Amino acid sequence: MWRGVLATVYRRGTEWITTLRDQGRAEVSDPEATAAVLVASLTYYPILDVLIGHTPGDLAPDRFLAAWLDSSIAALRLTSR
Repeated sequence: MWRGVLATVYRRGTEWITTLRDQGRAEVSDPEATAAVLVASLTYYPILDVLIGHTPGDLAPDRFLAAWLDSSIAALRLTSR
């Protein structure tokens, strides 16, 4: 599962963030670490829900996603270019 799915997701996230940075559309010093944090935080929600029947902070999906988007935009320091 790691090689087939998860490693690919992390690698593609890194490639996407690197492209944004190289195009001057994001200010990210470490695309690989940023991708790891963003993907891990996003995947944690359904894993916790399935494993213990609770979500992080017992938040509804829409609230969690809205906060995730806000924090992702901040982490990427997106520019208007």
